Amino acid sequence: MIAIDTSVLARYVLQDAPPEQQAAAQFLAANLCTVSWTVLVELSWVLERSAGLPRSEVIDGIWAIANMEHVSVPDQEKLDWALERYASGADFADMIHLVAAQGGSSEFATFDRRMERQAGESTPLPIRTLRA
Repeated sequence: MIAIDTSVLARYVLQDAPPEQQAAAQFLAANLCTVSWTVLVELSWVLERSAGLPRSEVIDGIWAIANMEHVSVPDQEKLDWALERYASGADFADMIHLVAAQGGSSEFATFDRRMERQAGESTPLPIRTLRA
């Protein structure tokens, strides 16, 4: 299993540098690859902020990668939940923080008052909003 960097996935999704996009597509098709939570977060930032893609295209790009035959993500069900919340207006990184903390934590503490609302009733961890 080969861990993949954001740059490979960005070239694959954006198709803005044809030789690199082709090399990325060939590599992803020919090798068993894994994508970490941190790479998925960085990819969302690159696609949305640097490339200026709308959320719907960011979601499509991440789902396309996560559903490739030779690519694995940490947990498809958790990623789907995070992308669904992101599609509803949540911050993708915050939703990934929640799913990544699941399993080893009983709660998620934050000063971010929007996070609980954005996570919705189906949040994978109870969120404790701290107040100063």
